[in-house]
Amino acid sequence: MSAVRFADRLQLLGALEGAGKSDRSSSFGRCRRSAVGLITDPRVARAADVTREPLAVREKYGLTLFGLEALAARRLVEAGVRVVTAFWDDYAFANNAWDTHFNHFPRLKDGLCPVLDQVLTAFHDDLEQRGLLDETLVLVISEHGRTPKITSTPGGGREHWAGAPTGACSSAPASAPGR
Repeated sequence: MSAVRFADRLQLLGALEGAGKSDRSSSFGRCRRSAVGLITDPRVARAADVTREPLAVREKYGLTLFGLEALAARRLVEAGVRVVTAFWDDYAFANNAWDTHFNHFPRLKDGLCPVLDQVLTAFHDDLEQRGLLDETLVLVISEHGRTPKITSTPGGGREHWAGAPTGACSSAPASAPGR
């Protein structure tokens, strides 16, 4: 978004807040000023700009949305940002989200796992080469677990299983696939 468009949006926000005569707390105002400062800080823009990396580095991460997010995350960590999140949001390749309710094994083998392996390897290697790995905690987490049994949908699938991360797995036998 251009600086002019962003300024227009801030002006509109101010007008809407003024018209509504909302009683915004000072903590809200501080948070908003902090967010605007973060968005407009040229140091943040420079750190997040993955085009400043050589093409070979971008290709090492993979020219996917998740790969470039992870590269931006590495650049932000390198710039001193203490908490960074990169979301898996790669819908460019036939909706390759981890929601594998059908065609489970081919989606993992041909799409999901290779991309994740490439990105995590590049991220880990970059942090290690830059001396940042020992001071960086990297988490790969999901919103819920998956059923231990493959469904009978075309290509097989795995359904949501919210009890998996809490240890509420007693309904599945210990020898179930995927456990």
